[in-house]
This record gives sequence, C-alpha cells and structure tokens, in this order.
Amino acid sequence: MEAAAEREDFEEAARLRDRLFNIERTLEKQRITQTTTTDQDVIGLARQGSAVDLQILFVRGGLLIGRKDALGIDPAAPLPTLTRRVAMLLPTYNEDPYRVLARLRAVYESVEDTGRGSHFDWFVLSDSTDPAIWIAEEKVFLRLRAIAR
Repeated sequence: MEAAAEREDFEEAARLRDRLFNIERTLEKQRITQTTTTDQDVIGLARQGSAVDLQILFVRGGLLIGRKDALGIDPAAPLPTLTRRVAMLLPTYNEDPYRVLARLRAVYESVEDTGRGSHFDWFVLSDSTDPAIWIAEEKVFLRLRAIAR
C-alpha cells in the first residue's frame, strides 16, 4: 500500500488499504451463540499439506472463556503445496451483505495473490431470515463471482 502511494498509484493504494481493513475485520473477536450453558472444550483441526493447526476453545457456562493455539504455524515458512481442493465457507445471519462480501473479497484477493487460488472453492452459507437481506446477499455474491472470473 505504501509503495503504491509512493508511486502515486493512489487507486491501487486505496484498493490495498480497503483489502487490509477487510482482512482485519475477519480477525476481530467473534461471538459464540449456543442454546445451552453446557461446559465444553471445542477442538478445531485444520491441515494444509504438511502444515497443521489446532485450536482449542474453552466454553464454560455457555461463554467462551479462552482459547489455546496448540500447534501454531510459522508465518515466515513457505506455503505448503496444495494437493486437494479447499472449501472456504463464510457463514452469515442477517448481516449487512455489502460488508460481509467486502470481507470475503479481501480474503479471496489475498488467496489469489498467493498464486494458489485455483485450489479454492468459495461458499456463502446464509441463514438470513430477512428477505431484503438475503436478496441483497445473492446480488452482491453474484457481482463478486463475476469479478472473480
């Protein structure tokens, strides 16, 4: 972004700024909604080639009280070779579709920049109940899909 601004390529700098903002939004604190107050330890495992990441979420009284990144991934290490397709899922429920899809586009563009975008399939999982919102979701998703081709 700074290099683009120094080159006075302000359109590219603005595009990169917006992408950075939307990626940062995906890293914001998330909420867990559940219907019981059961104590749980939720384990998530992700594997990409030889890289593995394990997350453990500690839920007590229905509230997320902590997490542990048990394995970690070295961000300086080279990207692993992808040997299978990867499904990217974005769940949404009555959220502003323009903001949701802006975040999805930022992640999509970042994946494309790795040169491995052809290994990924993208899905929006909508449980939106407001007809105006889910119609807007479909319109925005179709626009994003047209851009991605």
